Amino acid sequence: MNILLDFDDVLSDTFAELERREGPATDFSVEDLRVMFPGIDLRKYMESLDFHREIPPVPGAAEGVNWIIARGHKVRYASARSPDVQKVSLEWLRERGFPPVPLHCLGRDGKKELLRADPYDLLIDDQMRYLNIAREQGRRAIALDRRWNGSWDGDRIVTWEDIKSAF
Repeated sequence: MNILLDFDDVLSDTFAELERREGPATDFSVEDLRVMFPGIDLRKYMESLDFHREIPPVPGAAEGVNWIIARGHKVRYASARSPDVQKVSLEWLRERGFPPVPLHCLGRDGKKELLRADPYDLLIDDQMRYLNIAREQGRRAIALDRRWNGSWDGDRIVTWEDIKSAF
């Protein structure tokens, strides 16, 4: 199976790190950090290489990705992160025990284009906008449970510990 894995809030616990630094998010009605964290300049985080280096991994993510690959599946990381942070993202993955598979930091629009054109079988993501594109393309999509994707009516894992049951 050809699997695309999202980065932020699937592999890295980006949202939790923002809450640690800025306090609790205020609104989950829209999957947009600008709505969740009104009044802060998110660019200072999203453009900061140091911020990207310091984000903790989602518990069990590296083990889960390694488990998927050990079962013979082809994995790639597909991220809406800016291409400007690709190098630091690759370093982050290596330092935290994630397998060395291709990483695509494409920005939001680039990720949407990839999901519409790429021949993958499964997407694991936290964002409804990407899960829905996968579904529209006739691909399987699994949501990693997050406060902002509670209305997802497709397959879901609560933690990376649940990945085995999703296969």
